[in-house]
Parts: sequence; C-alpha cells; structure tokens
Amino acid sequence: MKLKLLVPMLATAASLTIAGMAAIAQAQPQLPEPPQVEMGPPPFIGGEGHGPGKHMRGIENIPGLNLTEEQKTKLKALHESIRPEMEAILTEEQKDALKKARQEGKNPREAMKSINITDEQKSKIEEVMKSKRQTISEILTPEQMKILEENKPKGRPF
Repeated sequence: MKLKLLVPMLATAASLTIAGMAAIAQAQPQLPEPPQVEMGPPPFIGGEGHGPGKHMRGIENIPGLNLTEEQKTKLKALHESIRPEMEAILTEEQKDALKKARQEGKNPREAMKSINITDEQKSKIEEVMKSKRQTISEILTPEQMKILEENKPKGRPF
C-alpha cells in the first residue's frame, strides 16, 4: 500500500520540480545582446586610408603629447612621403596580396609574413622605418619622445 502512494508522490514531486525549474529559468533576467561594433580592416600597406606609417596619425591621440600645429603638419608630411617609398619596395603581387589580406581582416604582421618578403625587401623596409623614426625624433621634443616611448606597443619601435 505504501508503494501505491509512493509512485504518485514521486511523480508529483518530479512534475513540481520540473515546473519550478522552468519558472526559475523564465525569472532570470534576460541580458541584452552586446552592441555590434563595426571594425574596419587593420591598417597596413595597400589600401585606401591605410598604409605604412598610418599609426603616425595616431600619435596625435596619445594623451599628454600635446603636439603643436607645426609638429602635426610635419608628421602628416612624413606619413605622406613614406607611403610611396614603402609601396615601391613591394611587387604588384605583394601589394595585391596585402590588400586581399586586409579585406579578410588579417593583422598587419600576419599579412606581411604571408607575402614572402625577400631579405632585400626587409632591409629596404627597415631602412625606411629607421629613417621615419629618426625624423620623428627630430620633430618631437625629448619630453614628447619619452611619452611616445611609454605609449608604444611592447616590443615594437615607435
């Protein structure tokens, strides 16, 4: 007789448990979907609005750097002069491959590795970048250079 009462009681308990869990699940606050942020392609050689030295335009945004209008003008001119130099180093196929990689969202370092730059090209690129860094150090004050160094990505020259 106890067994006859036990089965309906277990069934009722299971039903109540399932119903309670459903009610708890519905009572949980629904978190809103995070906003979708449209991110442009990473900056690197071979695309509109991108190119070598693009990050130099970002120098203006470093807190505490306080560039003068003259410094901003010189940095912009430097950026514009470097782009053709860098593009002249690459073959048309490499430029096309970089443009495609940018469209696919690859990061600049990954993309550059994938286009098989020759040792000669690497050397030329390093020369251009060294010259760029030298010119930047001539444009900025020693205090600004210190701020720039403190705000650059680790392991990378400014």
